[in-house]
Amino acid sequence: MAKTDIHREAFDEGTKAKLELLRLYIRGWLPVFISDTKITYPKIEIYDFFAGEGQDSIDTLGSPLIILDEVKTYCADLVRKKTHLKILFNDADKSKYLKLKKSKDNFLIKCSENKKFGFCKNENNLPKCPFEISLENTDFTVLFNKLNSSLKANSTIPRFMFIDQYGIKQVTKTLFQDLVSLAKTDFLFFISSSYLKRFKELPEFKKYIDDNKIDFSDTKPTHCHRVVFQYFKRLVNKEPYFLGQFSIKKGTNVYGLIFGSNSHLGMRKFLDVAWKMDPFTGEANHD
Repeated sequence: MAKTDIHREAFDEGTKAKLELLRLYIRGWLPVFISDTKITYPKIEIYDFFAGEGQDSIDTLGSPLIILDEVKTYCADLVRKKTHLKILFNDADKSKYLKLKKSKDNFLIKCSENKKFGFCKNENNLPKCPFEISLENTDFTVLFNKLNSSLKANSTIPRFMFIDQYGIKQVTKTLFQDLVSLAKTDFLFFISSSYLKRFKELPEFKKYIDDNKIDFSDTKPTHCHRVVFQYFKRLVNKEPYFLGQFSIKKGTNVYGLIFGSNSHLGMRKFLDVAWKMDPFTGEANHD
């Protein structure tokens, strides 16, 4: 399956729907840990493992800049509550990584010039934000495995992970169950459901998906993401745990997002966003 570079042109409607859902979820998730007047969380972490260049060809914000755009309204709260917010952006493609670095720096410069948000430590060309941003240029699986022991050892740190993978091969059964095992981690990952339906019999796909546990035989093409969602639901090895899904049509293909959380509140916030995106069924950007 050829990999399409979505950053070489303007984002299509499907990509925009995915990014809008991400934005709305971050907008609902962050205040839970930053704005609570009774509880202070010493650390919060956000990970975007397939961050891309930061924006498309006409400067529409991509996932990393959307995250920064939502975080910037809480700078004063982070300082007041002495909360350390760590943000990690990663892209394995060197050219995308370099463009991402530039996009991030430009965003922060513009942000520091706008005093609307009430706090900025900037005294030089680049702002010293009240949150930590780190950039990685590493294969996702290698990076996640490198981080995994630390994630498990500090499993009560509130975390959000966005995994905007190409295709299906990155979020394997093992990695999915690692995500589920993290006590205070909400995650959202993208998957190419149509491609899985079309090619699941191929050996290279069977390496990543247990085809005995996924059956598309009686499914309409537009419902294929529901089948993929049920496959991941069967992989959950703990109770209680909450999964959600949202189907996205791009051209003739159907893709989708899978959401996971240990928390009733996390699930409720995801469903609130899904119903905002789709007032009719709360599960798709298409009929």
